[in-house]
Amino acid sequence: MVAALFFIPGAFMLFHRGPMVTFQQSFRYMPSGAMALSEHGAHIFGLLAICVSVSLILFYFYLRREIERDDPLRKPRWR
Repeated sequence: MVAALFFIPGAFMLFHRGPMVTFQQSFRYMPSGAMALSEHGAHIFGLLAICVSVSLILFYFYLRREIERDDPLRKPRWR
């Protein structure tokens, strides 16, 4: 689910054509703002987001494999 939160906006940014305008949510003490990204910049950030999502998915399956291999009832080596 966390990987999807990176993948979906990353795919949108990667396939978007033209400049992109993003808005920042305003907080209590900070004013809200807007930022414009060029098409090239949006593609770079989209590619980075997709790379993060792929690395999260790979790390998830790596951890599942390591947990499966772990044997809690291992005998000591000296016996």
